[in-house]
Amino acid sequence: MTYEEWLSSIEEINKTSINMTVLEKMKNAEINMNINEMLYPKLVSAIRNRFTNSINKIINSLDIVFSDKNYLDLELLNFKKELKFLEELTRLKQIPDEIKIDLFSTLVNESNNIYNILEKEANKIDYTGVYGSIIRNNRIKWSE
Repeated sequence: MTYEEWLSSIEEINKTSINMTVLEKMKNAEINMNINEMLYPKLVSAIRNRFTNSINKIINSLDIVFSDKNYLDLELLNFKKELKFLEELTRLKQIPDEIKIDLFSTLVNESNNIYNILEKEANKIDYTGVYGSIIRNNRIKWSE
């Protein structure tokens, strides 16, 4: 991939939809180390921004999320898909190993915090435990 193609791919990552085609293209691309020094910070920034946006989306819609069990299930499924996509992005060979470790650790820790917040909120709203159960059953299982 050329520098312009990389910039275009990084811009695509910043969009809200999950684009597996771009991810596969990035996984298979070779990159010149000089160019990589310029690109990987932009890639890391895009991953962090996307993660922040996914967290904000679920936190800002708590009222809606807890209004319907089906909606909660759907939102958690979408959040899980987003986290899996972000996990794949953090494993790109173009990102230095120490930054990969930091990014993955951030994904795991912050997503666990979100799940814990959701469970606490669910316990406040639903004394039957149905919402809490849905959240526990939809927690992401991280690969190491």
